[in-house]
This record gives sequence, C-alpha cells and structure tokens, in this order.
Amino acid sequence: MEQDAREELAQTYQTSLNQGVSRLNTETQQLAENPLVREISLIVAKELMKKSQGNQGLEEMIRQGSVTGSLLEQVFSSQQQE
Repeated sequence: MEQDAREELAQTYQTSLNQGVSRLNTETQQLAENPLVREISLIVAKELMKKSQGNQGLEEMIRQGSVTGSLLEQVFSSQQQE
C-alpha cells in the first residue's frame, strides 16, 4: 500500500512538473513574440556588443548564449550600418 502511494505521488509530481514546464515554455514564447520585449532585447544586445568589442571571449559567449540568431543578426547588421 505504501509502495502504491509512493508511485502515485511520483506520477502526480511528474505530471505537475511537466505542466509547469509546458506553461513556462508557452509564456516564454509569448514574451519572445511581444514587439516591446523584442525591442528591449535588441537594445540590450546592442549595448552588450558595444561593451564586448575587443574582448573576443565575451563576444563569443554572447553569441553562444543568444536565444535567437535572428536577433543577433539584427544587432550585427545595425552595427555595420552605424
């Protein structure tokens, strides 16, 4: 009986955890599609790139940590235009 209770608790925990992750992913995607959040992210990325100039390690770390390549492409193209 105790074993059954433990298994049921483990399943309940796993289901709850999966629902939480799914909800977090959905809300993160909604934020990523928000134009205001995207604009702020672009401004922050530009500032990070300015501060990383001359520091190849930091610049590479920023490139690898980028969630979307398209955002970095926008930053790089705007820097080249400036």
